[in-house]
This record gives sequence, C-alpha cells and structure tokens, in this order.
Amino acid sequence: MKIEEFEFPDDLLYTKEHLWVKIEDGKARVGFTDLGQAFYKGIMHIDLPSVGEKFRLGDEISTFETIKSVSKINSPLSGKITRINENLKDNPEIINEDPYGKGWLFEIKMESPEEKEQLMGIEKAAPLFKEIIKREKERYAYLYE
Repeated sequence: MKIEEFEFPDDLLYTKEHLWVKIEDGKARVGFTDLGQAFYKGIMHIDLPSVGEKFRLGDEISTFETIKSVSKINSPLSGKITRINENLKDNPEIINEDPYGKGWLFEIKMESPEEKEQLMGIEKAAPLFKEIIKREKERYAYLYE
C-alpha cells in the first residue's frame, strides 16, 4: 500500500515506532518502514544486538545515530536474536536506500508468538501512518511554500 509517497508492503506487520516485522517459521525479521527511514535520514551508525541475546517485548534492543541525534529501537517481540544484518556495520546507509530489502536490521526467534497480536497489519496501521504524515506535513508546511 502506498500512503502519500511512502510504501508499506501489505504482507508485513507494523509497530507504532516505525518498524516492520515479517514472521516466518517462528522467527521475525525486523527493519525500519519507509516512513521511519525518512524520519531518520542519514543514519551514520547503528549498534545492533548480538546473536544469542534475549530481549523482552519493549526492551531497548539497539541504538542508531543520525547527523542530528542518537535514537533507540525497542524490541517489537520477546525472543532471542538469531541473526543480524552484518552489512549495516560498514554501510548503515543501506537502511535509507532499501528499508524493506537489504536494509533489514535483525531476526528474532519469537518466545511468545501471541505477542504478534500487538503488531498491526496494514489495514490497522494505515490510518495511523496517514495521521503521522499529515501532522508532519503541517508541522513543516513552511518548507513547502
């Protein structure tokens, strides 16, 4: 689904924190949405979790640095990290270039599959993302004049 100029694939789940989640075989691959990567343009560095680390839903799992700030990523699910995107260590800009493909962040083996009910399908996420985009455009309307 396209909302304004941002893509949101229909086959993914989403968080309010601008992450996408793709669940397959009890594992969840996680990355930034197109809207999320636009908010965090110019990612210069990302600290990914270590394979084998365990996290609970909502725990701080990672931090990343842009030109303007350092921000955190909270775990969208409880579980153990099974894989990280090693390419991001040397090339974090991949996140901005290809957020749904090569720019994925990590995979987590789900400990509590029922937690996926807290994630949003595109039908539920779309109104939220539309409202966020609308607010941001109003906030920065002077840039478009």
